Amino acid sequence: MHPRVTDVEASLLIMTALTALGVREIWAKSGSAQHTTALSRLGADRIMQPEREAGLAMAEEILSGR
Repeated sequence: MHPRVTDVEASLLIMTALTALGVREIWAKSGSAQHTTALSRLGADRIMQPEREAGLAMAEEILSGR
């Protein structure tokens, strides 16, 4: 039986491969602060956290009374 690779592990392996191939601009999706830190250290140019960004937008909307 082969060990399973998590989505985070897979994204970090892909990030490493893209950097090694010399890809000039890499955008990545992150699910946590730790994942964001790792992607940043590996050279990601833009890191999106859709769940976090949606939560912040919702909080802002609630606090503004819209």
